[in-house]
Amino acid sequence: MKPTVVVIVLAVLAAAVLLGCKAQPAPAPETDAPKAPGKPADGSAKTSLSFHSFDGGGPSFRALPEDASLLDWAQTRDYGKRNHEELEGASYTETFTFTGKQPGSTRLTIEERSPIAGNYDHVYAVTVGDDLRVTLELLETRDIDAQAFEPTPTLVLAADDKYLYASLADGPAAEALAEKLSEGPIAVELRDCGFGKTGSLPWALPGQAASVTAQPGELLLSQGDQLTLCCGETEGDFLRLAEIGGTSAEELLAALGSGDVTLTLWLEWSE
Repeated sequence: MKPTVVVIVLAVLAAAVLLGCKAQPAPAPETDAPKAPGKPADGSAKTSLSFHSFDGGGPSFRALPEDASLLDWAQTRDYGKRNHEELEGASYTETFTFTGKQPGSTRLTIEERSPIAGNYDHVYAVTVGDDLRVTLELLETRDIDAQAFEPTPTLVLAADDKYLYASLADGPAAEALAEKLSEGPIAVELRDCGFGKTGSLPWALPGQAASVTAQPGELLLSQGDQLTLCCGETEGDFLRLAEIGGTSAEELLAALGSGDVTLTLWLEWSE
């Protein structure tokens, strides 16, 4: 064999050897098992909530858990742009990152407040598992502005040309009274009882009476249908229905007069 041929054959063999080496894949390096989704390298369990806003009047956000012992959280802001400080009205994303501290369940409210936009409460059910993973479920979004303008009833008590205005108390008896008066005014004949005026309602109201010390201006219920308007301090088993604020015993007696009186009751609604 000629030298030239020998050189060519050796070159071909060398190329084949090199190609064979490249065809063999390198062994994959050993790695740890993949982390569970949402579980960072530190072993904690984190869950995020993000909201959009903007500079110059956009909503601000605040996290209010009912039981803060179950979780920690961090609040961060991301504009997604460089030199955002130089931009007017730049938008950004507000993110809450929650980390479980101990297993349990609670509720979380994210307050959204703005001087120029809507105001809302975002309410979530929070569950922190045994692995401290935080699970959030949106329960409702409440429009705070809509709630702020819900009509409020005021109880009006009229004796001849004198008018008294009372705030309804909390409880089933006051709620039932408001429901009855929503159907229209009623007139109640009241007689003098020493410390005030008392008379019978046309229907009974629910609720359990308890021992109270009543002050002038309080409208009370006893025995289910007995209405009493206090003109002086008294003690007894009553349910509070309403209260005329900022009035004295003398002013009440001047409005109601001495002896029996017919009192007309109705509701006025205001926002």
